[in-house]
Amino acid sequence: MGITFCEERFGDILELRMEDNPEMNAASKKEAIEQIIKISQILPGIQMMIIDKDWKIIGSSFNVPFDQYVFQKRPKIQNRIMTDTLGDYRVRLYHQSFPFWRWHIVSIMFDDDYMAPIIMAKRIVSIGTFGVLFIVLLTMLVLFIWRINRPLKSIIQATEEISKGNLIPLSVKGKDEISQVSLAFNFMIHSLARDKKKINSIIKELKNSEEQYRVLTESSLANIAMIQKDEYMFANKMMLQTLKFSYKNFIGLKFWEIIHPKDSDWVTKKIQNLKMGSLQKDHFECRFLSKTGKPLWFELLATLIRYQGKDAILIHAIDITTRKNDQSERRKLEKKLARAQKMESLGTLAGGVAHDLNNVLSGIVGYPDLLLFDMAEDDPLREPIETIQKSGLKAAAIVQDLLTLARRGVAITGVVNLNEIISEYLDSPEYVKLKSFHPKVNLETHFEVDLLNIKGSQVHLSKTIMNLISNAAESMPDGGKIIITTKNQYIDTPVGNYDTVTEGEFNVVTISDTGIGISSEDLEKIFEPFYTKKIMGRSGTGLGMAVVWGTVKDHNGYIDVHSSIGNGTIFSLYFPITREVVNTDKINFSIGYCKGNGEKILIVDDIKEQRDIASGMLEQLNYSVCVASSGEEAVQYMKENSVDLLVLDMIMDPGIDGLETYERILELHPKQKAIIASGFSETSRVENAQRLGAGGYLKKPYKIKELGQAVKQELER
Repeated sequence: MGITFCEERFGDILELRMEDNPEMNAASKKEAIEQIIKISQILPGIQMMIIDKDWKIIGSSFNVPFDQYVFQKRPKIQNRIMTDTLGDYRVRLYHQSFPFWRWHIVSIMFDDDYMAPIIMAKRIVSIGTFGVLFIVLLTMLVLFIWRINRPLKSIIQATEEISKGNLIPLSVKGKDEISQVSLAFNFMIHSLARDKKKINSIIKELKNSEEQYRVLTESSLANIAMIQKDEYMFANKMMLQTLKFSYKNFIGLKFWEIIHPKDSDWVTKKIQNLKMGSLQKDHFECRFLSKTGKPLWFELLATLIRYQGKDAILIHAIDITTRKNDQSERRKLEKKLARAQKMESLGTLAGGVAHDLNNVLSGIVGYPDLLLFDMAEDDPLREPIETIQKSGLKAAAIVQDLLTLARRGVAITGVVNLNEIISEYLDSPEYVKLKSFHPKVNLETHFEVDLLNIKGSQVHLSKTIMNLISNAAESMPDGGKIIITTKNQYIDTPVGNYDTVTEGEFNVVTISDTGIGISSEDLEKIFEPFYTKKIMGRSGTGLGMAVVWGTVKDHNGYIDVHSSIGNGTIFSLYFPITREVVNTDKINFSIGYCKGNGEKILIVDDIKEQRDIASGMLEQLNYSVCVASSGEEAVQYMKENSVDLLVLDMIMDPGIDGLETYERILELHPKQKAIIASGFSETSRVENAQRLGAGGYLKKPYKIKELGQAVKQELER
């Protein structure tokens, strides 16, 4: 029975999973000792004793009259009754061990109690004859076997069954002492059965409660975790799935080990404030790291709780990564929209200004050309006039930048090779001048020999290369190296800050330098118009990178830039390739070729200076010239006259523009030839006029040779 009590108490601890709880262990041991001692009340004459691993008596149903360590010297024979001497007393012992607590449970009967029937028999034998004595002894022996030994064995067997969990009552016959013991034993069994039923009921309730808790946490859509002593000691299924951890790998992690490094310090402070009681709860957003290293945004509600007698931090979190990404994407789109709107506004302004400036510059470029046409080479006025004209041409180049900024000045007309464009620039006077400003800067080229061609504007691509090389040189005031590489590359994934790219073959031009680099703040602004940190007087318009961006965009290309302070800058330009070949048939037109044979030309322009310049140039080239100051005047003139060629301004105010003028004249003269001259750039109305039959497009300001070439080509077409 004593072993059974110990096993039941120990089993209760195991079922409740509290074997590591010192308080629960002590309470269970105390309850077991009390139950074992009560056996003596149920079984009179039997005393119970409990001895610990050090052979110290920790429980007894009677006052021990001998040395409490005396059992250490006794033989340890288990599961049988043996005779021994304890102190001055002879006793009958039944010894059993409980290994889990390292206890020894001893059932004791003193000889006075155990031998009482035998002493009585001896007295009868001493009075009777030897035969009577023999009969009495035989009778006593039978009585002992049937009345004492057998019932005791039944009790022992029942005790063993109890140890196995089988609460089987004894069969009771008669009303003697052994029967009373059996009745008491049965009472104990019934009591144990009731206790077991009660304990099972409690265990069932605990299991139900645990199951309910498990279902609630494991089925929750929130990510739930618990931190104790800075370690994760619990996480629900959702948390583990979100972070891609197994339960085994997650439990025991320090909480900061899966916090994003940029958030770790301040999140740790918040957790410490909760632990110290400065806050009872906190609500914040931070980034976690999944097992794969992917950052995930969580919205956290953390609160201080008590768990198993100790402070713990309970966390409820919601994965807001998608929402954060959407917000980030929206900010990017808003930024792109604002930039596009800004570029559109600046482009509209730049386009209008460019048109007016080109008309003004026509006089500065055109009149010197007329003066120089018949001027001797040694004339002292020739150099000042040429300087005036060069200044006008420089101003015209800036105007062209404005038109490119407005994205109305790039004509994708021919097939070009970037190796040739770069080489031509490096052989140009502009590059020689740049080298004179930066003598300590070295330049290397690494061209792919079989670089494929692209469709593009040679003028604008050359200007783009020039701007990038100039910027690279400016970034190295103490000298350095510029490396230009070209290659063919197949692109199927986004580059730079582009979300998508058109898959296919590209020319890639990379221009890198070892300069001072660009800060992250400036890197976001370098493509904005009028943003510059270059030395004023050498470039300094602030349009260079805006022109680069616009040119790349107009060529359906992409641009990628990498830079940081002190580490130089790398620009990579991507242009879609073409299988078409470069036209190598270049015509070198001379002034002699441009001269006419008295052909009649009508100049239509709303600005008098433009009419005068064009008239003077064409008359110098031996053409017969007439003029009209508006589209309406030109139409009226053509009703009564005919001409060999029209030189049409596209934008005229007030009145009809060049396209409508040409349409009305075609109604009068269906095969009328014309060229377009404008201070603006090629627009859809220019293209419509060309579809109707108009020839070349001449951009103001122009020189006499350019005008003569355009006129001659159209007349011969």
